[in-house]
Amino acid sequence: MKLSFRVHYHTQPGQSLWLRLTTSARGSQVSMRQWLPMRWAGERMWQADIDFSAEVETAVEYAYQYREDGGVILDEWGAPRRVEIDPARCDVVCFHDTWCSAGTVEYALQTSAFRPLRTASVVPVSVTAPRDGNHRFRLRMAAVPNGLVPCLLGGLDELGGWQWRKALPMSPAGEDVWEASLDLPADWWIEYKYGLHDPVKGTAVSIEHGENRLLEPRAEGARPLVLVQDEAYRRDRSQLPRAAGVAVPVFSLRTERSLGIGEFADLKPLADWAASTGLRMIQILPINDTTSSHDWTDSYPYSAISVHALHPAYLRIDDLGYAMNAAFKRELGSARASLNALDAVDYEEVMRVKTSLLRQLFTKHAARITPSAGFLSFVDKNREWLTPYAAFCVLRDRHGTADFTCWGEWAVFDRAKVDALACPDGELSGEVAFHYWLQYELDRQLSDAVTHMHARGVVLKGDLPIGIDRESADAWSAPHWFKMDSQAGAPPDAFAVKGQNWGFPTYDWEAMAADGYAWWRSRFQRLSRYFDAFRIDHILGFFRIWQIPREQVEGIMGWFDPAMPVHIDEIRARGIPFDLIRYCRPYIRHHFIAERFRDTADEALSNYLEDCGSGYCRLRDFVATQRRIVDHFAAIEISDAAARDRIDRLRWGLLDCASDVLFFEVPGSADRNLLLG
Repeated sequence: MKLSFRVHYHTQPGQSLWLRLTTSARGSQVSMRQWLPMRWAGERMWQADIDFSAEVETAVEYAYQYREDGGVILDEWGAPRRVEIDPARCDVVCFHDTWCSAGTVEYALQTSAFRPLRTASVVPVSVTAPRDGNHRFRLRMAAVPNGLVPCLLGGLDELGGWQWRKALPMSPAGEDVWEASLDLPADWWIEYKYGLHDPVKGTAVSIEHGENRLLEPRAEGARPLVLVQDEAYRRDRSQLPRAAGVAVPVFSLRTERSLGIGEFADLKPLADWAASTGLRMIQILPINDTTSSHDWTDSYPYSAISVHALHPAYLRIDDLGYAMNAAFKRELGSARASLNALDAVDYEEVMRVKTSLLRQLFTKHAARITPSAGFLSFVDKNREWLTPYAAFCVLRDRHGTADFTCWGEWAVFDRAKVDALACPDGELSGEVAFHYWLQYELDRQLSDAVTHMHARGVVLKGDLPIGIDRESADAWSAPHWFKMDSQAGAPPDAFAVKGQNWGFPTYDWEAMAADGYAWWRSRFQRLSRYFDAFRIDHILGFFRIWQIPREQVEGIMGWFDPAMPVHIDEIRARGIPFDLIRYCRPYIRHHFIAERFRDTADEALSNYLEDCGSGYCRLRDFVATQRRIVDHFAAIEISDAAARDRIDRLRWGLLDCASDVLFFEVPGSADRNLLLG
């Protein structure tokens, strides 16, 4: 038997396609996998032919892979194709495929984000074409319009001769997959298309967009089998589903039942409103826990202390279902009345009150909560991230800071010690269990809200921040996945002339690749429990990030990583003499000092600048970097407004001086003379 694989894919010199083939005979537990290079067959066609020996029915599983000479590898989207082949019925099998692309519309329509638009019911059809024909067409088409089914038509009589009333209806062959089987000559050129068929009217009612599909002569042999697998129905713009949504942060959804801030339960009435107005998606800001300093700065939603943990602010106390005494109810009611009456969210007071009430609840009912089946199951399923997060919260509060470098013996994460801390008889097991419980209840309330949204035909879109807080459970428990000596930000632009420094550590992609990006997989898996779609904040960070050294403060002091460096010789080759001090160090000309420092110029010259002669100065060592400048002035006690103005002028002037460089030396490249602009 001969197997012939053909796939359409446009390539250029240096690019190639490979075939991953796995075969296993019926009843056998042994399978054989091999990688096979394909050959260019012209007209955007790649082909691989295999002589295959089989005596019994055999399962063939295969997929295609794109490769470049430079090492780039791209696999097809989705699971491998799988076909059962009976050697008693054919002597040559031709696989005629279309490359599975992640950007195919049909794949997008299969995602949960399009769930509300997929309400059509499939109309059963009776297919009269032979089920065991020598040509089997498989089409991927999702969200088929109500009352219609895909159909096949083309130039041959067997395909209806392009007459819509003779189109061949296709039958379901799996989720969003349709199939038609018929006998066709295997040595002819065949033009065909897919369309939509109305079984009631007995005719095709539309045909797919684009040029005709083409099957060139496919197989030689007495008993050929041609498997045509097309990955997408070609829709025109009028056939693409459309829907609208609304973007709103959860904290702004405050209702009469809220406690000073919008809560997960408030997504339900929002979903009811969205459904009544025809909206199909709600997008929210990040909802991860950001509790770091226990003050208003924690309200920034893009600085998570855990990419898995949800924010306790969004928990609704009334829905927890635990009985409390009259004093507790009065305290809750009074807090709700005063906080809800405010024009804006008082984040610090909301967190203070809510944390106090939740601790009272847990203390009273811990003996009932911790042994419950639901609680234990949640802890067991999420232990990998939950235990480090809970321990981080406990140690943060115990030491009065989220800066784990100040935690003494706990500064360096030790999983065994953390597990011992969290075990039922551990030193702080009660505190750890409290944070377990908060996450358990948050998960239940958000899941309940999502279920309600789906019932109303509304999907939820989340927001995934590109960075994590430098003082976070993730950075503490897995610092090897991050470049802790770097900061993420954005280059200078019209909106921020000094650039942006977000303070987040950047990712060590090589370290993450070593374990198959387990951290990212876990993160997406966790959030996919709630979200049907994601907005990935600053998605370019997956490909390159604006990286600022830890010893600098302003975004202007960074560069893109990765980036193509410049060699010093490239500058010299253009007739420009290169001076390391002039181009890579702050080069402070005397005539700029008065402009930068104004009435503090003399103080700057006396205390912070060192005269190097030749008309320029340099920064003294204790203010040689922006971080040192900021730390130096932060330690100075300021007595009045005039002193504050003077200090500000000195600080900003010195920061300007520190940023007065043209190039940065590539870290670790002193002997190679590589520069970054």
